Amino acid sequence: MDGDNDEGHVIPDQVFLARLPQNIDEDSLRKVLKKCGKIENIRLARDEHEDGRPCKGFGWVTFSSPDEAEAACGLDGMLEVGGRKMSICLARQRQGGRSGKRREVQIVIEPHADCWFCLINPKVEKHMIVTVSPMAYVAGARGPVNDAHVLIMPVKHAPCYAACPPDLQKVLDVHVAAIRKMCIAEGEEVLVWERWIPMGVSAANHMQIQLVPIERKQAGSAREELERLAQIHLGGGLKKINSHKEVVEHLNDDSTTPYLYFECPGDATAKGRVVERYVYAGGNSNARIPMNFGREWACSLLDARDRLDWRQVQDDRQTEERLAKRFRDAFLPFEPSRKAK
Repeated sequence: MDGDNDEGHVIPDQVFLARLPQNIDEDSLRKVLKKCGKIENIRLARDEHEDGRPCKGFGWVTFSSPDEAEAACGLDGMLEVGGRKMSICLARQRQGGRSGKRREVQIVIEPHADCWFCLINPKVEKHMIVTVSPMAYVAGARGPVNDAHVLIMPVKHAPCYAACPPDLQKVLDVHVAAIRKMCIAEGEEVLVWERWIPMGVSAANHMQIQLVPIERKQAGSAREELERLAQIHLGGGLKKINSHKEVVEHLNDDSTTPYLYFECPGDATAKGRVVERYVYAGGNSNARIPMNFGREWACSLLDARDRLDWRQVQDDRQTEERLAKRFRDAFLPFEPSRKAK
């Protein structure tokens, strides 16, 4: 069906709807889907040659964020309009076709003034920033899994770790290692993940490495829980690798291939707990990568499934600022820029 092209890359903030009745209109759809999030645009496929321009049975809805689109997909086959239960899935870019322009995924590394995470954007939530270096910064997570949930991001625009130049990769690695060292000093381990799902708008492609500190008693179950969720959502497919840099070797020379990367506490040894690294690359699989996979891993392991949807657990500005300061104070002795002096 036009628009539901399995060969194209997904558009994470847009869903494709099927099994719509002929008399459906945009307002009716908006009422049904508003529970999923803020709707930016609704486009129904209509028959221009019929009186009243009836719906052809399918259409597209663009949300304000990928998480909202994912929430809508979770209601696939459950929402009813005009006596029919809609089919809902993430939309995909057209690979040519009869109408419309192909929505390209641009891989660029440069500042974007309209990107939520580029520091040149005046709307960046600076009160959540923990520390900034010339190439990367650490910030608290909005709607965190726990109070120490943070993100490591490039200062400039970079879509994913695999597309970063080596010098930026090195800086990101150093920050991950520094936070892990801080956690170990406090008697904790840490879950690390990165998700790369190309978006049609380049300004939305700003990479994030997410880190969630956990208690040592929970670390022994981390790998088992990761494998369990991968089997449920991805049909398995996790591949063990030695470093974050090796992810690119699993993308078939296509930098737009979506992937998930994990750093997982492994076996405990006399020298400390081993860090195991895994990648799931979506280029050769029909499984749709869940936008929330890494967060589900953390929430499930910590028995905090009530925090799975970040939008439902957002803190007020004062709390966000307090959590950022608490992490900043703890991280100060381990901060890479400080150790380099």
